[in-house]
Order: sequence, then C-alpha cells, then structure tokens
Amino acid sequence: PWPKEMDEWTHWRHGADGNPVSGDSWIGAPNSLRWISGPLWPHNQSYDELLTAVSAHGRNFYVQRLFDSRTGASRAEYGLVARDAFNGLFLWQTNMVPGAGGLVAAGDRVYIGGNPVRVLDAATGAPLPSYSPGGSVLYVDGMLVGLGGGGGAAIGSGIRAATGRNERAIRNADGSVYGGLVT
Repeated sequence: PWPKEMDEWTHWRHGADGNPVSGDSWIGAPNSLRWISGPLWPHNQSYDELLTAVSAHGRNFYVQRLFDSRTGASRAEYGLVARDAFNGLFLWQTNMVPGAGGLVAAGDRVYIGGNPVRVLDAATGAPLPSYSPGGSVLYVDGMLVGLGGGGGAAIGSGIRAATGRNERAIRNADGSVYGGLVT
C-alpha cells in the first residue's frame, strides 16, 4: 500500500492548482542522490532537452529530447520516458510531440494533452482509448478536464477518467455548453 505521508507530483507544478508545494511529509531535506539517468549536461548549448516531469504511484514520467545511442548526439525528436521512481530502472518509452498540451500522471494512467487526449497505461506505456475533445489537460478529483477554445472564455470538458464518460461540461462565456451535455 502507498504510504499516506508520501505525496505525488501529478502535474508540471505539483497539482492541478499550479501550486508547486508538495504535501509530502515522508521525506526531509535531500542529503544524497539515489539515481541519475540520461545525459549529464545539455548537448549543443540546447537547454530544452527535459521539457516536463511528473510522478505518480512510484513512477516518474518525463518528456525529453531523444539521443542517438551510438553517438550521443541529440535528435530533433522527443519521447515520453517512464522510470521507477525509487531505483531509476527504465520502464518504457514512446515518441511524442513536445508542447502537445500538457502531461498528467494519475493512478495507473498517463494523460497527454492534445486533440484527442492520449491515454497510456502507466505501467506498460500501452495506448488506451483516447478522449475528445482535447486540449491541455488537468486532473481534478477523478475528472480529466480538457481546456481549450478561444475568445478569452474559460471553457472545458469534464470527463470521468475511470470511465471516459462526459459527466459535466463547463460553459462558454455566452452560456453555451462546451464539450457535451451537463449531467
């Protein structure tokens, strides 16, 4: 069982609220390094090699620039990499487009924003059914909220992550429903 004192870092800035403060009481100040992976320094003065990182259920997920295994040179492609958070062991990797709309890890799923929202099994990286409409994603209380649209309106579509069912929708500024029916 997962220790209740151990927090997860499911979004780029900790949680869906964007507050980069963890509620973890399990660990204190760092005093050692458990493991490292990937390049130890940026290649070719490029500092965009690690784009985002999240963690859930003992797994770290991060988007990084891919490297040629023979030469060590960086490629123009990016990949989503999964590693065991406790020992750094490589679990799986898949290609992805940077800036697709965010990365969220929650429970046994990884969500990649875009249109549609890609869903992966966190343990294997196997693709699962995707969700539409897409956009940037947040995970709040079991709901996957995709944000999108234009015209300054705060809009989105709420999808129950466990079932893929659209259970609520957020309204556009003009009152019209975005993303389906409100139930």
